[in-house]
Amino acid sequence: MTDISALKNGVVETDVLVVGGAAAGLTAAIEATKYGLNVALINKGRVGFSGSTPTSDGETAAIFEPEDTVEGFLRETIEGGEGLNDRRLVETLIREGNRSVHLLDIFGVPYVRRPDGRLAIYKELGQKCARTPPVHGGGPAFSLALRKEALHRRVKFYENMMACELFLHDGAVRGCLAVGQEDGRSVLFSAKSIVLACGSATDLFPYATASFKTTGDGYWLGWQAGLEFINLEFIEFSVMPAPDGLPLSSGGIKPLTGRGARFYNARGERFMEKYDPEKKELVKRSALVLGLFLEIQEGRGPVYMDATAIPPEQYHDLEEVHHLGILRRLRDSGVKYKEERFQWISPAVHTFLGGVRIDDQGRTAIKGLFAAGENAGGVYGADRVGTYLTACAVFGFRAGGAAAREALAEARRPLPWPAVEDKLADLDRLAAPKDGIEPETLRRKVKETAAKHLACERDDDGLGRAIGEFENILDKEVNELEVKTPRDVIPALEIRNLALTGRLVAEACRRRKETRGQHRRTDYPWSSDEWLKWIILKKSDRGIEVRLEEVV
Repeated sequence: MTDISALKNGVVETDVLVVGGAAAGLTAAIEATKYGLNVALINKGRVGFSGSTPTSDGETAAIFEPEDTVEGFLRETIEGGEGLNDRRLVETLIREGNRSVHLLDIFGVPYVRRPDGRLAIYKELGQKCARTPPVHGGGPAFSLALRKEALHRRVKFYENMMACELFLHDGAVRGCLAVGQEDGRSVLFSAKSIVLACGSATDLFPYATASFKTTGDGYWLGWQAGLEFINLEFIEFSVMPAPDGLPLSSGGIKPLTGRGARFYNARGERFMEKYDPEKKELVKRSALVLGLFLEIQEGRGPVYMDATAIPPEQYHDLEEVHHLGILRRLRDSGVKYKEERFQWISPAVHTFLGGVRIDDQGRTAIKGLFAAGENAGGVYGADRVGTYLTACAVFGFRAGGAAAREALAEARRPLPWPAVEDKLADLDRLAAPKDGIEPETLRRKVKETAAKHLACERDDDGLGRAIGEFENILDKEVNELEVKTPRDVIPALEIRNLALTGRLVAEACRRRKETRGQHRRTDYPWSSDEWLKWIILKKSDRGIEVRLEEVV
């Protein structure tokens, strides 16, 4: 049993607590320090070396060219999201984009520059104007610049630690319980405000473009706290290189297709001309994913990328200047991408477009509780045009600032110890040594259920089966997991969080009886203006409360 008296004596007190150490979490923590407060950051891995950001290209998007306009960017983003974006969030994203890039530049993110000193920019998937400045060294360089800035500002890092429960009292957040990855030791945090920036749940599916998988930790925390969730039916899938059939987790398709790479099927046909004769490979991501998926499903696979048309000088930039991760991974696998076509697969999960509902300051419905990045939803609607790191930075900065201002106005309140004791008892039961189901067996079952019923093609029967499978995992099988050492509680918590995420996604998918964006129902293969509504999920005493809300 956890020694509650020892925990009471060892509570970590801070003003602002950030949960998550990638782009959204680091920007939130950095911004919060500007108010002279104590800021702590919990991260499940090493800060700057975990989460989706280090495996990305480190790219953000903003308005740089005179011919580009706020109205054009706004229209593009909302059209890309097929009308289900929260317009307030999109307006904030675009209005604050340049400021965020400017701050990132000041903090040392090594943006590529033109000879005249201006940022180099290029046009990515779905964009009509060039808005994306590449980064020397990609996502790792982006992340390490923010890590360095946060340490310089004396943000206190608690690394290799998993946040597993939030504590509320009198309608406000009071603290957080975390578990050490190495030893399973419980640590309690008391905070005046908390920012959830834990990413999404890319480990829900068998294939993910990011090599460091997120496990729905922030979704669990938000759900148990009683927050509303929006747009959970929209998961952004991507395509993934798989030379000789071996999948390689790596971001980076946009720099390749944006510079002339093409896709061909096994018949040698450049098949994206069939799906969009004008844009071809420059369609938005969901159309590209569906194109590759259908070619494979309908027997015209495998599909291959031909990147030989990219000019040598651009390859020099991608390899020697940007250090593009996908090219490094391909080289390490022996692929001669300048000379030969190489195989790709579809789908692979890339990001989640839904999550905790926030306002334009990152506030949730609970006092003192904020969310940013993939932990939050509503910015991109049914599909995404633009880089997610932009939203991570914009709303990370805003959530961190708002959380700090709220903490300044609040006196520290005691933790609700009866609730703490209840959660510790639940954790002790889960961590009790026992023989049972091997964690990897149950994790594989979660992934297989999601891949079968929640990926590119969905229908009512399959979604009903998914709901039953995920509920059984949550109610029964998680409690039957094998536990040999105290740290074995971590995979149990992760599987629990993934199963909850799958259950919520399946619910939202089943409720949306149409095809829109990244949500494709084979039994409802059309879109309808009647479904220009948000599906809002919230925990209730009866389980899941579902509400349809008109888009504003």
